[in-house]
Amino acid sequence: MILASICIDNPSKEIDRLFDYSVPEDLKEVIKIGMRVIVPFGASNKLIQGVVIAINEKRKME
Repeated sequence: MILASICIDNPSKEIDRLFDYSVPEDLKEVIKIGMRVIVPFGASNKLIQGVVIAINEKRKME
């Protein structure tokens, strides 16, 4: 599984951190650090803009 760490475009200090999102299989070869993305955010899953800061592969626990 590939995870992208996203910096959400929101000035609130309460959410001044990175959020991890799983990258769909069809976008694994497309996503790059620095790319702007639209992601669902919050309890209402409102679509919000963010920037990819890091990309990591998460290994499955065996």
